[in-house]
Amino acid sequence: MLQILDPDEHEIAAIQEPYLNHTHNSWASLKWYTLYPKEHYAKPNKTRSLLLINRRILTNNWAQIDFALSNVTAVQLQTPSGQVLLINMYNDGKNPEGAQKVIQYMRNIARAHNPRHSPHIIWMGDFNTHHPMWDKERNSHLFMRTNLDKVQIIIDVKANHDLQMLLPKNIPNLCAMETRNFTQLDNVLAYSSLQEHVLECKTSPETCTPRTDHIPIITTLDMNLGRQEEMLKPNFKSTNWPKFQKELTKKLKNIDTQHEIRNKSEFYRRLNALTLAITDMIESAVPKLRPSPYTK
Repeated sequence: MLQILDPDEHEIAAIQEPYLNHTHNSWASLKWYTLYPKEHYAKPNKTRSLLLINRRILTNNWAQIDFALSNVTAVQLQTPSGQVLLINMYNDGKNPEGAQKVIQYMRNIARAHNPRHSPHIIWMGDFNTHHPMWDKERNSHLFMRTNLDKVQIIIDVKANHDLQMLLPKNIPNLCAMETRNFTQLDNVLAYSSLQEHVLECKTSPETCTPRTDHIPIITTLDMNLGRQEEMLKPNFKSTNWPKFQKELTKKLKNIDTQHEIRNKSEFYRRLNALTLAITDMIESAVPKLRPSPYTK
């Protein structure tokens, strides 16, 4: 999945139950910032959620939010349309602590902010819950009382905080390995204030890797996160120096070097002319080099 994750196409990747190597780190490339829960550094074997942030996004436009849980990672984004809080959660279906903390955070935001200025919230992840609101009717055997009781906390917060399902009902995103039955365990919920910015929310079965039960979900929002411009560097090693010196000599002939410098303003005028001649030559005669992707 990390190999096909294109940083030219995607800004953020939210992963649940990530693969971690023997050093307890993700294998994401250097084109991404990897955000782990803070608990990861104390209990790495319990990490169930991480976020990848495209390195081209301006670092001033995002900040990680700590939920003090190994199964929740969150980042607050600054966009022209206001702040967006992106919450990525893995719910094991047994311990509701993660959902409870997310809901309490929403309540605190609602109390602290005027509704017009409160951050937009996107709550996504593996909820591990079944309900007729999103699953197909043919999966009614999964709508047992115990399952419906577990999901009630999410149904309540949908109603109380005006959360909308961005991923439409009846779009399966998990294929059980043994039965090959399709269900909808993963979801994307967002404040209704974000509806006008949502261009698309769909599954991507064609990018589902072998021996994987979950199907990736692609959500596209009409929001500009602000990208850093890639600054090209002069490649002095590949410069044709005889040609450079010949052309620079012509430019320097136009600079006054005969008369004595009598005051500070005259000094700076000639200094600027000399500097301009050199920088113009560098711009026109020195090849450009893209910075290495490994540059920090």
